[in-house]
Amino acid sequence: MPNITAPPDRFAADPLVLAQDGLATVHQLHDIGCASYAVADHCRPAGPWQRVLPRVILLHSTPPTPHQRLRAALLYAGPNTLLTGPAALALYGIVPLEELERVDVLVTHFSHPRSYAYARIHHTHRPEPRVPVQNLACVPLPRALEDARYFGAT
Repeated sequence: MPNITAPPDRFAADPLVLAQDGLATVHQLHDIGCASYAVADHCRPAGPWQRVLPRVILLHSTPPTPHQRLRAALLYAGPNTLLTGPAALALYGIVPLEELERVDVLVTHFSHPRSYAYARIHHTHRPEPRVPVQNLACVPLPRALEDARYFGAT
């Protein structure tokens, strides 16, 4: 049962939210007890939270950091997705993270997310192993380099 009286800070302090850099999906918030109307209320223009992508909430009102933008793109794209191209190269330390305009995310061909805002979704029939880089899921470096050339500059 969702908690209708809990303050927004209670959810921001949840271990899942903390592990995800202050971000959560609407479904995750519901699972930890935040009612849907409370999410909507906290995301109002003067509220303490903000929607950074559809169904992805940043549980504070300051602009997302470049690292939070990467995590938000992964949360938006869904489970078993990987950062690739310039976004992965930034985590590998090859390109500046702060200069990324778009975040390329690799999803399996049977997933259905679409590109939205800065999150650029790429479907693949060639799944790659998950490489954790700075606590985010990335493709291996050779694939990131290949995709950066193929997708073009940000």
